[in-house]
Amino acid sequence: MEELLGRQPPHSAPAEQAVIGAMLIDPSCIPDVIEKVKSDEFYIQANRDIFDTIFAMFSYGQSVDAVTVLEQMKVRGVYKDTTQQYLMEVMQVTPTAANVLKYAAIVRDQALLRNLHTAADEINTMIFEGSGGADAMLEAAERKIYALRQGRNVGGLQPISMVIQRVYANLSEAASSGGGIPGLATGLPDLDQTILGLNAGELILIAARPGMGKTSLALNIALHVGKTSGKTVAVFSLEMAREQLTTRLLAGEGLVDSQKLLTGKLSADEWQRDGYPHRRQPVAVRCGHERPVPPHPESWPCRHRLSAAHAVGRQRPRLVE
Repeated sequence: MEELLGRQPPHSAPAEQAVIGAMLIDPSCIPDVIEKVKSDEFYIQANRDIFDTIFAMFSYGQSVDAVTVLEQMKVRGVYKDTTQQYLMEVMQVTPTAANVLKYAAIVRDQALLRNLHTAADEINTMIFEGSGGADAMLEAAERKIYALRQGRNVGGLQPISMVIQRVYANLSEAASSGGGIPGLATGLPDLDQTILGLNAGELILIAARPGMGKTSLALNIALHVGKTSGKTVAVFSLEMAREQLTTRLLAGEGLVDSQKLLTGKLSADEWQRDGYPHRRQPVAVRCGHERPVPPHPESWPCRHRLSAAHAVGRQRPRLVE
């Protein structure tokens, strides 16, 4: 349809060529480039083929220059009659390798605009086809936009060659940190040594019989992370209102019996302990919806807005009790 209307999806051919040319002129910039831009963010197929070839060669520790890239493209079956001439032209039109990250940012921005265009088309199609109720379509639309904001595709696949680069980066970071746990500390040293803290992308379950203190343990961990890490912690509960959760936080922080808090029968010392902990140190803990509904539909919009407003990381450890 876009071609019939004489329109092309957003892209910048000069920026794509500049990224490829910079990687060929100065291979030392390759690690920075592959962290900034991905293969599918190149619109022109020829540029994507060259980028994939350079990425594969770098992953296997091979030397990268115009000659070796051409030979590897033949091996990969993406070499065409015009490839050599195109590669020389790309290197000639590249102004400098010093601004490669700016070129990569342009490529990434144009890819984001294309993905936004695709998401908008999918949302329009969903609406006109009447795929579900209004609330369901709104949640689906929010998920699509949120995925773009986070720089990922819901349910998307990634080559292991891209994943392994992040694994190596994490290993290097852990080795240079001089020991300790890689994740966020829970405040319970023995637990931290067992699970190595709260790490990105993990789902941690707390299981026990009713009345054993699962919620209290989860709240204590959330409070400790909020106080020590400087990060925002979101707490969602299907059985407790915000006020109940906050009362438990106050009881634990002020070392006051929760029953006394509920009845208001506190001594002067307990009033003082429970009245100023929140002023002593700002704690970034937010309590979410308390309505008894399945967690995913209800918490999606709130999680999206919380992530956008407080710059929450792309992948966060999740603690479920």
